[in-house]
Amino acid sequence: EDRKKVGEEKRKLPLCEKNIEKNEGEEKNMRERKKDVEGEIQSIAQDQEEEETKLRELKQEFMAKNEVAKASRKAVNILKRSQETIEKDKTALSEEIDRLRATGTTEYEEKHKARVEQIRKTEEMVAALGAQSETSSNHLNHLHANSRDTEAKVMQLKADKQRERGKAMKTQQELEAL
Repeated sequence: EDRKKVGEEKRKLPLCEKNIEKNEGEEKNMRERKKDVEGEIQSIAQDQEEEETKLRELKQEFMAKNEVAKASRKAVNILKRSQETIEKDKTALSEEIDRLRATGTTEYEEKHKARVEQIRKTEEMVAALGAQSETSSNHLNHLHANSRDTEAKVMQLKADKQRERGKAMKTQQELEAL
């Protein structure tokens, strides 16, 4: 029985070795295939990183362009509102011009006369103030001259007084000497 088992095992042994060789070959092929697949995966990962970088760049570019577009839309809206305001003002002015043409020039003439009268009064006031300023300036000049004359007279009086004191002292000395 042991012989039978040994004989059977010996018969199986070449088959097992054949299977092992076959499996080794398949395993070797699988390892090579695994290396190829890993290379492909790394290549795909690298390509994916490049694609992600491109995607990020494109997103940033999109955001920048989107901001520019928002700013442009905002500027356009502001310009539209400004245009509408100007058109309203233009319409209002046109209506006012038409109204003034229709009512004639009497209102304008009255306002013009009032402005001319105001200008005339202002010019008269300026002339009067100029004359008053000149009179005040002349008066000031006279006061300065009078002040100088008065100062000169005071100085003269002080000098005369000093001379009189000198004479009085001289006379007193002469009296004391007698």
